[in-house]
Amino acid sequence: MRYIFSLIFISFCFNLSAQEDVYQRQKKALGKAFECLEQQKIYAATLTFNNAIINGADSTLNYLAQKKRDSLIQILRSELIAQLQGKWIWSGSGSGHIKPKKDDNSLNYYLLIKGDSLKSFEEVDNGKYLLKHKLKLVFYNDTHKRFLPSIYCQVYPDNTVWEYRIDEKGNLMIHHSGNFKENRIWPISDGVRHLYTKDE
Repeated sequence: MRYIFSLIFISFCFNLSAQEDVYQRQKKALGKAFECLEQQKIYAATLTFNNAIINGADSTLNYLAQKKRDSLIQILRSELIAQLQGKWIWSGSGSGHIKPKKDDNSLNYYLLIKGDSLKSFEEVDNGKYLLKHKLKLVFYNDTHKRFLPSIYCQVYPDNTVWEYRIDEKGNLMIHHSGNFKENRIWPISDGVRHLYTKDE
């Protein structure tokens, strides 16, 4: 009987110690996130607030971290939408880690983004373009999940998932990063990437 009580006591102490470790880890992550926020590192702060959401940790701190993360995601998305405004000329495609390049025999096309409306035009004759697609830019909201939401991903009508990014040179990269099924995004590693340059 004494042996059983000893085991219960040891288990209790171990669980208490583990909870303290989780709490300290959560507080440390939140501290780093607020530091990033003070330094105007919005993306880094978003990632770090996400890391502070820990299963079984303090529910109040989890709520704070999630609220901060979700509000920063909205800021990041608004900033990207602002950067996407205008006309983008297609300059090449690639797959996986292959650098996007333009095939001399391929058709030319461009994107026109105004507000949250995206239109794609394809060349049908020399200098003549036809509207091919029109969609509303609505980034997929995945904030109910534990993992980091797909901040810049758009789910297309065919359930393919495309991620929008502006690279360090100011070019637009649209990457087929996954597929949407069973009410979630399933990432892929070898999706096609389209590169566009801004038509100034």
